[in-house]
Amino acid sequence: MAGMARTPRKKLTLFYQGIGAPGEGEEEEKGRAEFRGRAAARLSGALKPEGEGLEIEDRIGSLIIVGLAGEAVSDAERSLMEEIRPAGVILFARNARSPGQLRELCDHITELAGEPGRPPLILLDHEGGRVHRLSEPFTHFPSQRRLGAEDDAGLTEEVFRAMAREIAAAGANVQVGPVLDLWTNPENAVIGDRAFGADPEHAACHGRAAAQGIAAAGLMAVGKHFPGHGDTVADSHVELPAALADRDTLERREFFPFRRLIEDGIPALMSAHILVPALDAHLPGTLSRPVITGALRNGLGFDGLVMADDMEMGAITGHYGPGEAAVLAAGAGCDLLLYCHRPDRQRAAREALVKAFRSGRLLAEAVERSVERIDKARRGLDGRPLIGLEVIGCDAHRELLDRVGGG
Repeated sequence: MAGMARTPRKKLTLFYQGIGAPGEGEEEEKGRAEFRGRAAARLSGALKPEGEGLEIEDRIGSLIIVGLAGEAVSDAERSLMEEIRPAGVILFARNARSPGQLRELCDHITELAGEPGRPPLILLDHEGGRVHRLSEPFTHFPSQRRLGAEDDAGLTEEVFRAMAREIAAAGANVQVGPVLDLWTNPENAVIGDRAFGADPEHAACHGRAAAQGIAAAGLMAVGKHFPGHGDTVADSHVELPAALADRDTLERREFFPFRRLIEDGIPALMSAHILVPALDAHLPGTLSRPVITGALRNGLGFDGLVMADDMEMGAITGHYGPGEAAVLAAGAGCDLLLYCHRPDRQRAAREALVKAFRSGRLLAEAVERSVERIDKARRGLDGRPLIGLEVIGCDAHRELLDRVGGG
């Protein structure tokens, strides 16, 4: 894009390179056979991962991220987490009253769901603008659209680094952002000003800067929502939208920011609950193997974590039960499934995944690859430097807010 500020292209050093599937030799049939045998042995308990002796239910439970109802972990939630053994927790405004309370909650989650050398993934779906989960004294930074209009990639990186430092100080270690969708349909309110803009190169440049800022604060970034939610009208929180662009347009336009950040090493991407007939005329992207394994993994070469958007959104629950949706998403190639609200759905998802594995519907090597990606991500977050609560709403961040015109 003419006149656009660009940062030098380089690998993002805090993006946990090598998070993906095991070595290059798996293209060979012998390697595939050995890997299948090792996966089946490990998941059945015959081969213990690093001496930990975990059972199949524990390993499959780590494909799930759960939400909590309030500002502390209830006794029922504690019991459910012990039963499911999820990879972590996702937090929202309902979980946050103050910085100190949120830090205590995250510490408690770490005690409950952490393992030696593998802290739980503690996610915050926090973008700035209207997707702002944390009230004062947290700094309320502006939307991505505002940053895109400023067209200063260095400023975008500063803002996302400051935002991520405040999130890290509160105890989270994963920021669900940046948004990599393009606002190509003016009638699309669900994305709208959450996007950097409509131009692929522009969005990629600022998406990369945002992800670099998140990584510089020691958090894992999650780009979203593949294969691109910007050219839709319906709200996937309520119903199933459709993106009707042809395959060539998707490759040239919607895929471009994702491709650029994959080249740079982004560790995780989130899927979209949208129907894309050019890729799969029947299943939403999150549940579609042609979308997740075909277009994203094989087509764009992404080896990192694929995180399903909230599986309790209307686009999914309006058509599938929680268990069936979990099995379809895992079979499509998603590694982490977010169940952000209801404990009964969280439990149903784990039970369905276990049943599908035992019946052979979910293949051992697919589950094992997801578990290994998740474990690598968790290990990559171990030992990150602690950031004090005093950074939250600090003078430097207020001055930065003034530079970009407020939240």
